[in-house]
Amino acid sequence: GGLLAGRPLPAAAPPPSHSRLAGVAASNQQQSAALQHQHLRPVLQAPAPGLAAQGAQSQTIRRYLNDTVLPVLRAGMRDLCTERPEDPWQFLADYILAHKPK
Repeated sequence: GGLLAGRPLPAAAPPPSHSRLAGVAASNQQQSAALQHQHLRPVLQAPAPGLAAQGAQSQTIRRYLNDTVLPVLRAGMRDLCTERPEDPWQFLADYILAHKPK
């Protein structure tokens, strides 16, 4: 025999549970997503171009989008997920044009 002849093999450590692995993977994905979009933070907080002439110098891009585009876009995305059309791009384009504020 060799060095381990006659000695019992050490017990293998039990594999980590699936839920624990899923939690670690989700945490890693969240951290990765946060880092990936970190470069957008200054852009979203910068004053929106062209709005100064309209007397809204302090309005940020985020506020501008929240006040203008996002309400219709969110509603369109909800309907898109509910209806699941064959051509989601055309559906969303048509929705936005039909529901944009006049």
